[in-house]
Amino acid sequence: MPEKRKSLPQKIYYGWYIVWALAITETVSYGVIYYAFTVFITPMQEQMGWTLSQITGAFSVGLFVSGFVTLPVGTWLDKYGARLLMTIASVLATLLLIAWAFVETIPLFYAIWVLLGVTMAMLFYDPAFVVVANWFSQKRGTALAIVTFVAGFASTIFLPLADYLLNEFGWRMAVLILAIVFGVVTIPLHAIILRRRPEDIGLEPDGTITDPHEEQVKIPEPSIPAKEAIRSRTFLWLTIAFGLSTLASISIRVHFIPYAITTGIDATTAAWLAGFIGITQVIGRLLFAPLEQRFSSKSVTIFTMATLALSFGVLIISQSLFFVGLFVLIFGGAYGAMILVRPVMLAELYGTAEYGRINSMMAFLMIFVITAAPIGTGILFEWFGSYQPVLWILAFIAVLSVIAIIKLPTQKRKKEQLSTLS
Repeated sequence: MPEKRKSLPQKIYYGWYIVWALAITETVSYGVIYYAFTVFITPMQEQMGWTLSQITGAFSVGLFVSGFVTLPVGTWLDKYGARLLMTIASVLATLLLIAWAFVETIPLFYAIWVLLGVTMAMLFYDPAFVVVANWFSQKRGTALAIVTFVAGFASTIFLPLADYLLNEFGWRMAVLILAIVFGVVTIPLHAIILRRRPEDIGLEPDGTITDPHEEQVKIPEPSIPAKEAIRSRTFLWLTIAFGLSTLASISIRVHFIPYAITTGIDATTAAWLAGFIGITQVIGRLLFAPLEQRFSSKSVTIFTMATLALSFGVLIISQSLFFVGLFVLIFGGAYGAMILVRPVMLAELYGTAEYGRINSMMAFLMIFVITAAPIGTGILFEWFGSYQPVLWILAFIAVLSVIAIIKLPTQKRKKEQLSTLS
């Protein structure tokens, strides 16, 4: 007789403790390592006598290094889980941030950021997504939305905090304080809360438990080896789709303020509009969870990428303040959801057995797009002498991403899957 799975009243599923722990640590990690850096550029220039390119170059090198480190990180996550890895990364990043506070030379500054790049790969979204993918199945989208929703406020919290500490204590003491905050928050949460898989502590994904008096019907999750997945046409189309959408998204995000200024919008208003993109990103992530529960991931991804393409069309239609503001609303929502659709799609298509390696390979390929997008857009602007032709190119790239996703196989709708459990 087939077995029937049924959710019974129970205490809070341990996976939710992991989700909220990651939500906090991702917020602090992005806030301290990623966003706060921009606050200290000018004071470091003034005190150290280093150029803007020397300082920002170290940060860029760190980001580039993080892309390469994602590959071994993904392999480690599949074999051993994230607990030890993210704990070690928290300790190392804390020590490196302290070293930054006392840095005196350019070579040491670059060495610090090379190693911080390593910790980025071990601490940022990708390893967190692997953990969530292992602990959740039907509620995976909701769990991911919680992590990214909270972490979406990283810049809102840590940019003002870093600026306050800078004004009160100077940049060295500000970095030192942030290092202590980072260590105190992330080290214990990673070391104490994280676990590899629910099966390790006698649980099942989503917290579903078995009623021995009921029949069980379990929907098998795919379990595709990484080598097979990476060589598949599906992975190729998925990589192309997310590569193209990321290329279009990063390009306009980096160049949004310069673009807005060319339309006649003053610099202060342009900065506020750019900041508002962060708020609309959070809204997009909130909307993702209910959509992902009701519709197939492919459908949600097509909708998200089509919305992204539509946002470029808004800028092409008019350069007025109203249409630029409308772009911010549409683009921000789509961009916020984009961070969630990729891990959900990968987990549904290939399962979680070797999810870390599969996800890390795509993240590795994406780092080249992220690096090339701002530079390429700048070259196009200088070539055409205007952002308008560039917008047409970015819109076309966004449309191509939608076409690439359409090439993927369709998964069952969540509602249909859930109905088989009743």
